[in-house]
This record gives sequence, structure tokens and C-alpha cells, in this order.
Amino acid sequence: MSSSGAAADDEAINIGDDGVDEFEAFFGRFWSELSVFSFDRGREIAEKEKERALKKGSSSGFTWVIITTALAQLSQTEKAYVNLTFLAPKGFLRKDSNLKSILDSVKLDLKKISESSVTSLPAKHSYPEVAAALLVLINLRLEMMEFYEKLSLYGSAKNVEISDLITDIETILENFSEEQNSIGDSVAILQGILNSVNWELQTMCNLLKVIHAVQTWSYLDATVGIQLANSNLQEWSELVQSNSTTVRKSSFYSSTPTLPTLFLWIKKLKGMLISKYTLYFYELLSKHSNSNYDIRNYCTKLPVDYYSRISVFQKKSDALCICIVFDARETSFYRNGYRFPGREVELVEGLDSFPSIVSVPAKPVQHWPSIVMIISDKANELAADKTVAIFDSRIQVTYFVHKIDVRMFLLIMYEAKKSEKDAYTLKFLTDLAFELRFGAKIFSSLKCFRI
Repeated sequence: MSSSGAAADDEAINIGDDGVDEFEAFFGRFWSELSVFSFDRGREIAEKEKERALKKGSSSGFTWVIITTALAQLSQTEKAYVNLTFLAPKGFLRKDSNLKSILDSVKLDLKKISESSVTSLPAKHSYPEVAAALLVLINLRLEMMEFYEKLSLYGSAKNVEISDLITDIETILENFSEEQNSIGDSVAILQGILNSVNWELQTMCNLLKVIHAVQTWSYLDATVGIQLANSNLQEWSELVQSNSTTVRKSSFYSSTPTLPTLFLWIKKLKGMLISKYTLYFYELLSKHSNSNYDIRNYCTKLPVDYYSRISVFQKKSDALCICIVFDARETSFYRNGYRFPGREVELVEGLDSFPSIVSVPAKPVQHWPSIVMIISDKANELAADKTVAIFDSRIQVTYFVHKIDVRMFLLIMYEAKKSEKDAYTLKFLTDLAFELRFGAKIFSSLKCFRI
């Protein structure tokens, strides 16, 4: 017998005979494995306990068989969930891998137990209470599956508002909290997995709020959101690392479980958002550069150094300048990205309603009235994801404008006549727009993201 199989046999317990301590120890071991993504190991523990219950043969033991069977299935549905198999193209899915159907089936079995009156478990929680607690986790997973499906579809949408997604994840958080409260002390049954679940929810919620803050050029909100998301991920990583070490020591299970797709995707999402954040707030961040913190060096370590990419294109294309223009109309725009609480700030008007938040190498002040007029007059075309190219024969200047985000426009200026079909310029504009607009690239990758 393998070392992992032998360990699982040693750890299997007869809940009906050993009472409260063994009951809590069983769930502690089971959730500890799942919390470090060791799903096959968790299934082994559940199946060994199921075998013990079958040998017992009593009616109450049969109820425990159903519960342990459900736990074995949950270990595999959790594996499928965190590896995003439910988002894989249907052509790559096996007939038996419909995650929602499996969860619905397990949910039905547990619901019958939760509504029953079986109470012979010699522990602080009855069988119906155990079933009710497991249903809380299943309901959450079903909601989150719908959320990630919606998130992946939004990746192909043009200039979609992020507020709907924030509302969705906040509603899921609220429902999860209410369901935990509804089962009272029985929530302790889920204690071993709750931290992992909460890190996922809180990280996603904070990252979505960062997207909204960056889109509306809210420096303070974006900075705080990134710090919170980073803390969530760090605590989640530390939990995985510490629990993984404890599990291996106690069970002779020497290999380290592979980090799943969802965990790696969330980390990638955070990295891409920081790349976008440093571009939109580059000029603000550069003001704080010093010998200990240099924004240029910091950007080179990011997944994408957008500012350098723009600078390189500006030089290679011989463009007069490249700017990112923010439509600040009907927003709480502050030139420094934030304001001191309680301090009155005048609303921007006229040309100031379209500030340049990034200018390489400098803002073309004398051309700004023309630039604002182009953005205003060509609003419909820009909203349709079209590149607007205009040549001003009076001053021999060509303007290219493309909408790259909900309120952001990328401007490229040449002191020469350029074809409106200039391939080099158009490719740069459309590629950058696809990457920056709402993180379209990273969200659409949910359906095909692989380790």
C-alpha cells in the first residue's frame, strides 16, 4: 500500500463510536487537505470513513454513509471548480464532468438529510446540521460558477460598466454571510475551509473595485483596493503554505499539491491590474520617485510595462506625442487623483474636462482645443470601437484617436500627413485598447487559462 493510502486508512475514523473529538478531527483533516488543494487526498479520507460506516450497518450509519459520499464528491467538485473546468469549451468536457449537475445531485441528497430528524450522531452537531452546513458551501459554489461565467463573457463586451459585477460579488458575499448565520453554531463544521473561501471572495471583490477606481481615475480608491487585494492574496498564500506543511508532516504525504488554475488566474489578474494602474497614474507615481523607489525600475518588473511600450512606439513611429485623455465630465475628478476629506473642489469645465493623464513626451497644449473637439464630435464613432483619423491641412498635423477604456482615449499625433489606414499606428491602437479596456484580455482568458 502507498504511504498516502496507508495514512488515509490510519486517519479514517468511526464517527459513531468516537464522539465529539474524533468528529471534529475528521472534518479538520478533510478541510485541511482541501484548503491546500489536495483534493484526491481529501477524497481518500472521506471514502475511508464511508467504508467504516458501511461496516457498521446501522440506519444512522447509513445516513453518515450518504454524508461521507457527498464529502468524497465535494472533494472532486472543489477540484473541478478551482481548475475552472466548468468554463472549458464544451468540446473538451467529458459527459460525466458537468459540475453543476453533480453539485445539484449532491445538494438534493443533503437537503433530504437536513430536513430529516436523524439525531444519533454522538457529537455536538447532528446529521441534519452537518448536511445544512455543507449546503452552504454548495450554494456558494453554484453562485460563484455563474459569476465566473458572467465574468468571462464580459471580456468580449465593449466598454461595459464594472458596477454590475461589483454588485454581483457583493450580493454573493451577503448571501454567504446570511446562510452562515442561519445555521448558527453549525458553521463550525466548515471552519477548516472558510478562510480559503473568504480570501477568494474578498480578493475578487477588491480587484473589481480597483478596476472601477482605475477607470474613473480615482487614485486613492485604486491604491487602497490594490493593497487590500494584495493582503487577501498574501494571507491566502500563507494559509496554503502553512497548512500544506502541517498536512505533509502529519500524513507522510510528501508531495506539494499543484496550485490550481483559479488561484493562479486571480494572481495574474492582480498583476495585470497593477500594470494598468501604473500606466494611468504614472505621472502621479513618478512625483514620489526617489532613491528607494523609482517608478521606471518598478514598471520593468510588472507583467506589462505599458509606459515603456508607449515611449518606444512614440520614438519608433516618430510621433509628436502620445496622450491618454480622460473624460472627466460628470465625475469627481481631482488633479492629484484624490482630495483631503471635507475640502471643497471645484468641478472641472471646458477643456479641463478632458485632462491628459499620461503624456509622452509632453502634453501638446496648443493642440488641446482641437483634440477635445475631435473627441466630442466623434463620440459615436469612438464608442463603436472605431479609430478616428483626422488630418489638419492648416497645420500639417494628423490625429489618431481610439477609445481604450470607459472614459479613456488614446491620442497619437504626427507632424505630417499620415494615411488613415496606417497599419503600424492602427495595430498599436487596437492592441493596446484590447489589453486595457476592462481587462478584456485577462477576463476572456478565463475560458482557456491553463497552468
